[in-house]
Amino acid sequence: MTVCALLEGAIETSYTVADNSVVVATDSIKNTIYIKAKEHPVNPPELYASILGTHFLDTYAHISVANIRVTVHRWTRLDVDGKPHPHSFLRDGEETRTVEARVTRDGVALTSGIQKLTVLKSTGSAFHGFVRDAYTTLPETWDRILSTDVDASWT
Repeated sequence: MTVCALLEGAIETSYTVADNSVVVATDSIKNTIYIKAKEHPVNPPELYASILGTHFLDTYAHISVANIRVTVHRWTRLDVDGKPHPHSFLRDGEETRTVEARVTRDGVALTSGIQKLTVLKSTGSAFHGFVRDAYTTLPETWDRILSTDVDASWT
């Protein structure tokens, strides 16, 4: 799981007069991400992102928006000497589950998704009846291989 937290709020003075008293340090944000993951479930990631964003708003009065992005990677436990190893994994595929939470004092807006999901149908996929014109060279077929990459999101 990869987590990105971007905070918005009354922080202009950190840029205009070099006043860091309004800056939430990236180290504090990183530590918060780890601690909240230990204290709360990370599944479903929508819940974790909401909890994390709400924490930042509850903790820092000058922060008005917490943008939390969670990317869940698929990991598979490695076998060593024919047995599952207790702490060795490999990334199993490129596809990821994504969650973007925009947490404000008025509520939480969630967008979930899947990225880089490759699907394959090895037979039984037809493609015929499409527009044929002077630029068409593709023959119609009633059985072919179909493969595509899917990126999808929903709210």
